Amino acid sequence: MSNLLWLLLACPPADTDNDTSAPADSSLETDLPVDTDLPAETDLPVDTDLPVDTDLPVDTDLPSDTDLPEDGDGDGVRADLDCDDNDNSAWEYGELDGDLQVGNDDPCFGYCTLAVDGFVRVYDTTRTDLDDLDCLERIDGPLYVYHNENLMDIAGLSHLTDVTGDIQIRYNDSLSEVEFALLPSIGGYLWVTDNATLDRLNGLDGLTAIGGDLEIRNNADLPDLDGLGSLTTLGGDLKIQGNPNLSNATALDGVTSIAGDVTVCNNADLNTASVQAMVDNIAVGGTVNISETCP
Repeated sequence: MSNLLWLLLACPPADTDNDTSAPADSSLETDLPVDTDLPAETDLPVDTDLPVDTDLPVDTDLPSDTDLPEDGDGDGVRADLDCDDNDNSAWEYGELDGDLQVGNDDPCFGYCTLAVDGFVRVYDTTRTDLDDLDCLERIDGPLYVYHNENLMDIAGLSHLTDVTGDIQIRYNDSLSEVEFALLPSIGGYLWVTDNATLDRLNGLDGLTAIGGDLEIRNNADLPDLDGLGSLTTLGGDLKIQGNPNLSNATALDGVTSIAGDVTVCNNADLNTASVQAMVDNIAVGGTVNISETCP
């Protein structure tokens, strides 16, 4: 038997009449029911009661840019916020919580007034004046102005109204006058010493009380103490010594009490007898030494 015949006998044809496979599901998605009761988007109600933007109230009280005050001095600060709209170097009131060491820069830039909670020191500068310290109004601490060989005046400090600590004006070889026109009292001592060309104290004429010592010493050109005429009380010592051209101390006639000692000596032109007579009328808490030479 040939191979072809054997294959035909071994593999009978498939019976298509006995196909048991599952019939195809003739139902399609298009046959699913449609819910026609659901509203379309165009059928949804519109809330006509909600305000549109044009219905919202407008606050007509808010200022427009054209209503704001102008910056008159061009410092970038509006006139209503500027402490001085005529000065483009000052626009606020300042308070410094700490010490102020003054060099050759401008510590008052930006300030109409400045209060310092600490010391103020002007030391070893090349300054000829303190005009740019005219914003200083209050020092809650001491003030030191010393070793400034070119400093000729301190009028810039004449706006000070309160100094709670000591004041030292020392070793300023070109200084001619001490000026604190608005200062009624000093919390600590006042030392005016070793200023070779100082010849006036007129800027102290508002001073009525000094909490510590008053020391006027080694001022070669100082002729008198005029400027201290309003002084009434000293909380410490009075020391006047080493002022060779000092010829009278009558400005101290108004002093009524000195809590500490009085030392007046080595002032070549000063009449010690007149000073003694003046001190005799003062309530002095310590010892008195008035003489031609210092012990």
